[in-house]
Amino acid sequence: MHSLIGLSKESRFLSRMPFYFHGGNGQQYPPSRPRQSRKTMRPSLARTVTPREVWAWAMYDFANSGYTTVVITAIFNAYFVSVVAGNQPWATFAWTAALAVSYAAIMCTAPVIGAYADAYAAKKKLLALTTIGCVIFTALLALAGPGSLWLAIVLIVFSNFFYGSGENLVAAFLPELARGRSLGKVSGWGWSLGYVGGLVSLGACLAYVSWAQGQGRQAADFVPVTMLITAVLFAISSLPTFLFLKERAAGRGNFLRA
Repeated sequence: MHSLIGLSKESRFLSRMPFYFHGGNGQQYPPSRPRQSRKTMRPSLARTVTPREVWAWAMYDFANSGYTTVVITAIFNAYFVSVVAGNQPWATFAWTAALAVSYAAIMCTAPVIGAYADAYAAKKKLLALTTIGCVIFTALLALAGPGSLWLAIVLIVFSNFFYGSGENLVAAFLPELARGRSLGKVSGWGWSLGYVGGLVSLGACLAYVSWAQGQGRQAADFVPVTMLITAVLFAISSLPTFLFLKERAAGRGNFLRA
């Protein structure tokens, strides 16, 4: 490319003007532009990252959002207070205390889990373990019923712990997938799929609840089934993550210095 230094103002202006080719019919046609490569068309992604891999990463948000929507927010929390704890004055406190214990455990163990994952490039393996843990303990919530307060507390503490630990691990993949300025955009794709996943799980559970209520069944009969529905949807929807998401980090091999 020739430098514009030393050219007159008119020459510099003309060098920036678009030139048009005239056709035989008097029409003007702009010069053709080179086609963009796939890399140029996907500036948000890091090198060697494919759209399918990003979709697989975002699908984990789709998968685990059913847990927070059904268990923590919409169905099991109300069931815990009204049925498991029998609407006692301390029922809501017991629920929030159980969540507080699980969140405290997440905060205390997150640095250790993160250091281990960095040292041995084990994010994906640990994510698989936390996913299995959350799925199992969510399914076991089906055993919680009237009078089984301590069982329900233990199950909610462990299921929420595995859920939160998995959230930390899957978020650690983001810098490997997106370029610096596009981290927010790619993260937003995960958030959007998360909302969809939460609604899908909630819709499936509410459809069953409506049917069960129409059959004259009580909450102690149909809420446990919604825990199984949520666990199964979580397990199935997370499969693309483990099939297509790659572990790109190179382990340091020293856990104490990670």
